[in-house]
Amino acid sequence: MQPARIELKSSTQAWGPDLAAVPVAAPATKEGIEALADAITTAFSDAWLAHSTESKPTKRSKSWWTDECSETFGVYQLSRSLADYNKFKKACKDTKHDFFDERIAEIATSRKRPWDLMEWVKQRKLPPCEAIHDGDQPCDDMDDLWDALHGTYNSASGREYDASVLDELPDEPVRDWADFSEHELLSALKGCSNSSAPGPEHVTWVHLKELLKDKHVLVLFIVLANACLRVGHWPRIFKESLSVIVLKPNKPSYTVPKAFRPIVLLITFSKLIEKMIANRIQFDAVKHDIFHPNQLGGIHQRSTEDAGLILTHLVRAGWVKGLQTSALAFDIAQFFPSINHEMFMAVLRKQGFLPVLVEFFASYLVGRSTVYCWNTFQSDLQSADVGVGQGSALSPVISGLFIALVMKLFYIKAVPLNTTLLSFVDDGTILAQSKHLDDNNVGLHAYNPSLDLGYAPHTGVTPLKPKTYWRYLGFYFDRGLTFHEHVRYYATKAFTTVQAMRMLGNSTRGLSPKQRHLLYRSCVVPIATYGYRLWYFDGARNKGTMNQLKRMQRKAALWITGAFRTSPTGGLEALAGLIPVHLMLKKLATRAVHSPLRSMMGEGLLKRATPHARSAALMTPAMRGKVKSTIMEVDECVHTLTESFEPFAPEAHPGDRLLDHYADRLHFDERDPAQDRRPYLDELIAKVGADPLTVLAATDFLLILINNLYSRARWQPARYLQTRTLRGLGTR
Repeated sequence: MQPARIELKSSTQAWGPDLAAVPVAAPATKEGIEALADAITTAFSDAWLAHSTESKPTKRSKSWWTDECSETFGVYQLSRSLADYNKFKKACKDTKHDFFDERIAEIATSRKRPWDLMEWVKQRKLPPCEAIHDGDQPCDDMDDLWDALHGTYNSASGREYDASVLDELPDEPVRDWADFSEHELLSALKGCSNSSAPGPEHVTWVHLKELLKDKHVLVLFIVLANACLRVGHWPRIFKESLSVIVLKPNKPSYTVPKAFRPIVLLITFSKLIEKMIANRIQFDAVKHDIFHPNQLGGIHQRSTEDAGLILTHLVRAGWVKGLQTSALAFDIAQFFPSINHEMFMAVLRKQGFLPVLVEFFASYLVGRSTVYCWNTFQSDLQSADVGVGQGSALSPVISGLFIALVMKLFYIKAVPLNTTLLSFVDDGTILAQSKHLDDNNVGLHAYNPSLDLGYAPHTGVTPLKPKTYWRYLGFYFDRGLTFHEHVRYYATKAFTTVQAMRMLGNSTRGLSPKQRHLLYRSCVVPIATYGYRLWYFDGARNKGTMNQLKRMQRKAALWITGAFRTSPTGGLEALAGLIPVHLMLKKLATRAVHSPLRSMMGEGLLKRATPHARSAALMTPAMRGKVKSTIMEVDECVHTLTESFEPFAPEAHPGDRLLDHYADRLHFDERDPAQDRRPYLDELIAKVGADPLTVLAATDFLLILINNLYSRARWQPARYLQTRTLRGLGTR
């Protein structure tokens, strides 16, 4: 139960009149931006105070409780008889069944989001009951706790920085920045989760999606977003936030503030502007190679699997050449809260961003304040002028731009050391390869004195004990790269997830078989196949590992169909609509995207990077036949998997796309194909034909099947309009 809320049906009525009274005029000064932002947030806060309904749930509150439960409980309290007690228990049981059946039907059928039910089957760990310590002193009251948290998350405040380290890198050419469009704002809004927590103004994404259906509100928000970038100013009200303290999972102890993570809740509309800016910067940074090829975290179309593929390929290619591989993995402690704002301004200038964008970030990052939230307790307003908050859409972008220059500087200095650096946000790995392990330590030790990373046999005063498996980015590596433990772990995790999902439905009640099938495909298959490309490729011996996934899928098929345990596996999978595991993995591998691995592949890619020493492009034919890895498999067939268009073409730049400029001139016909379209098309032709200066271009999207493969998408003139003439202008 939520403490307070505004019903969606009344949100437009609550906020609409106040927002409609705000004039649409582009502010040209910082004061004008502040006034417009204050007017919007005031409309939100006034509506919240006037229309929100407050509820006060207690630990004894039961959302399923009904009047029948109260009546039977009252009768039992008076009689204290066993028969009345049984009636009370039966009433509670029936009420629970009805309540949760309705909830399941609402979530799975009405909302069509059965994966939201997975929160019901997760493990519920007891909250840690340990005192938080600030150094050696326990935090006995809330003021001590706020001081400890604030000191931890703002520890980099006032530290010196040296921007001259960037002088070794060339300046990137300055790029243009187009205004935001309505299409761009609505596209960013469309992908926002309706279940996301609101910010200090209590407006959710659901409310914002409803509000932006109003044309006046949409134009008002676009005007404010563009004014912030033109003037280079971020409103003061958007800099206030709530920092909710949450646990970092799987920590051995929760007695120190570092075991917790602050999640920043910002004003919802400000997050929408941040999303648009983040998408723009992501596009520019990928297109113009601002990000490093080995930078694999916080970037579109790059994932942990890419990092694992590069790591395993380097090791396997090294084995063929008789090289030993050593890895030094490290984590940057308190990375997000420690980013220096002045240094980030120098980074933006070096990377070719417009001065007005640099000025915007200079305003965006200063004067920020936050309120720490621990359960139901809140601190006073605290200054937060260091770092970037986790929870902001700009957080991964800012950190990625920061890390990009670090990696480029590393590769300038690491040329004589023959080392490789992989980065995934704040997790990094330095790899060294040579004929002997002792030679690897020379390259790894070169950076250790200044960074004090520590490596075997000691990290500080704690001796390191060799382990059979190395867990990195969720992968379980062994010395032979068999990944038996990795498959066992995730197959077991998927198996137990399927067992827990049985509470959501059986053969008589709960989810339907179709919904169970969808739930399995969307929530269990991603768990079971996490990192599968590390061990599934041409030439890999994976029959034994695949049997574990087959047993897991058989369990899921039994749950989906409600069949007997002795039913044959093939028939179960057919009835449940599940393809066999080996074919499922083949399908996933065929459809996978490996464009981030440009530095490891040969000539088949449209956009290449400087090849790595172990790249397929530099291998001899004899060596290519010996190296077995996913990268080698993809490199051989990349010409059949890569489209002949540039995904980061200038025409695809956010703000310069066709829909950004001519959204009112483009119409997508989403009518049912089974309906007769002739009346609609006749009306359209008559409407366009009334104006002699109008030209109608009609197209139809087709896929051409050539050699059992779908070729590039082709646009063909619509056949119906080919037979008509508009004022002498044909549609061909």
